[in-house]
Amino acid sequence: WWLPTPGAYWRTPEGLGSDVFADGRDEHPATHLSWRDVREFCRWAGKRLPTEIEWEYAARGGLEKRFFPWGNSEKNLHTRL
Repeated sequence: WWLPTPGAYWRTPEGLGSDVFADGRDEHPATHLSWRDVREFCRWAGKRLPTEIEWEYAARGGLEKRFFPWGNSEKNLHTRL
């Protein structure tokens, strides 16, 4: 499970002594990103973060006015998650 690791951030995900570039993981998904890291990357790339509404729409798979991907019913909620 997750434990705090001193010195861990996107470039040294296992802390001091690790390096995504030296370890050949520069094409892997980034980890240990803060909101500020992502915001600065977006500025650098000329992009932006999604708004809350855009994020919610994407998280629901494009479905609107539904609480859950299968509709608004909580029936069998524990078996669907």
